[in-house]
Amino acid sequence: MKTTIQWDANYNGVHILTDTRLSLIVSGQPSMVMSWHDAVRFYKDNKVWQLPTREHLKLITEHIDEVNALIKANGGYEIRGWHWTADEYDEFCAWDVNMGNGGTDYDTKYDDYYVRAVSAFQN
Repeated sequence: MKTTIQWDANYNGVHILTDTRLSLIVSGQPSMVMSWHDAVRFYKDNKVWQLPTREHLKLITEHIDEVNALIKANGGYEIRGWHWTADEYDEFCAWDVNMGNGGTDYDTKYDDYYVRAVSAFQN
């Protein structure tokens, strides 16, 4: 898969464009720590930023060194640790991704994990 990764000053984040034409902007702002429920509420009405899916976070982990280098070079905050996804496992649990190695797990929605906003769209 051919992927282009560059800084996008308009969004203050890293733009990842895949050969399947999926564009994903990863926010350069720091990851926040919150429960899954709080994360869903926080991004509910946002027109630009959203809680990432497992697929979004897996794409980021595939390029984590380059993404973090661009974020850091532009004054942002590196991505590390376990991050919530928008994907539910069941009514009590949701999926999270380890940004260091791409591992996935599900945990209770009341646990606190990192959240990093993305803006995703098809070109």
